[in-house]
Amino acid sequence: MALNLHAGKNSIAVIEDDEPLGRRLCDIVTHEGWKGRWFRRAEAFIEAHPRQRFDAALVDLRLPGMSGLDLLDTLYNKPLPPPVVFMLTGDDGDTTMAEAFARGAHDFLLKPIRARELVARLAAALRRHKPLVAQEPEHGSGYSNGNGQAFSLEQQTLTVGSVRLESKTQRAFLDGREVRLTSREWALAFFIFQHMNQDLERSLLQEQVFRLNPRVQTRTVDTHLSRLRTKLRLHPEMGFQLRSIYGAGYRLERLADSGVN
Repeated sequence: MALNLHAGKNSIAVIEDDEPLGRRLCDIVTHEGWKGRWFRRAEAFIEAHPRQRFDAALVDLRLPGMSGLDLLDTLYNKPLPPPVVFMLTGDDGDTTMAEAFARGAHDFLLKPIRARELVARLAAALRRHKPLVAQEPEHGSGYSNGNGQAFSLEQQTLTVGSVRLESKTQRAFLDGREVRLTSREWALAFFIFQHMNQDLERSLLQEQVFRLNPRVQTRTVDTHLSRLRTKLRLHPEMGFQLRSIYGAGYRLERLADSGVN
């Protein structure tokens, strides 16, 4: 009997070189109403992902050719937002798990895979990790708010001072010039600008933006914010202050008296 814990027809990729297991996992997700597709090798999945845009991926840790860990690195260096990634393994070694989490894995599933556990954990992850999309107004062509943000419905852009973020194309601009951001950097920028003048816990950013287990100790958030501070010039002279909140997280502030439009 299906658990029916999910909403929507999400696309789930299964990357597993063991064909019987790969097809069984596809059958499980399809039975739950998701769209499942099996890949024997990571390279085939990487080729298909830009066309199909998978919401989640079940990835065997030890694949022939490109390994599961290498696949994580490849996904997070692509311009497309990465799917929620569950690693499949028969090894629960702390070192392996920590490395996978650090590279972007959301969770682990130990073999043999239990169907009910897979469905419940996958459904919960998909509910938490919906794509970062700007909230659009119901009427008119756009809006602005008290934080100095302007959202254009036609172009799907978020503009704050000299920074413009396009949610449809995931491109970033500074003073009209495009700034090259990775998919992780763009998602982080969009999130902190949407939540300007709010204290953001590191664990929240770790889970909502990077799709990492918030319990895992990692410097991923700090490293990417440091890059954004440089690339988008988040400095007082540009009208922004990216503050570190000791022991908690970060806060992006718009400086009203900066003299920057």
